[in-house]
Amino acid sequence: MLVAFYRDILQVEVSEHETRWAALMVDDRCINIQAQDWYVPPVWPEDASAQTKMIHFEMDTRDMEAAVALVVQAGGMAAPHQPPDRDPKQLRVMLDPAGHPFCICA
Repeated sequence: MLVAFYRDILQVEVSEHETRWAALMVDDRCINIQAQDWYVPPVWPEDASAQTKMIHFEMDTRDMEAAVALVVQAGGMAAPHQPPDRDPKQLRVMLDPAGHPFCICA
């Protein structure tokens, strides 16, 4: 599920795929995605008492509304909490289908 989601929103190819692991090629760089049985979705906004693994993943776009629509169409969603000190035309916090938060920046 995450493999297809990131393939679709990044518009890249899956270079390798096994049952619990896949690699996406972005130019000459690789993003690996691996399933974990113990996974618990991160909490957003962050809470030190509840947070599990999280990376700070940001994607740039020239068209915020089109990027948000692409994420939603691929199975993600806008995070219920958006930073009140950020212009939503410039930054949106999104959640992938597994609950990982990431940012879209314009």
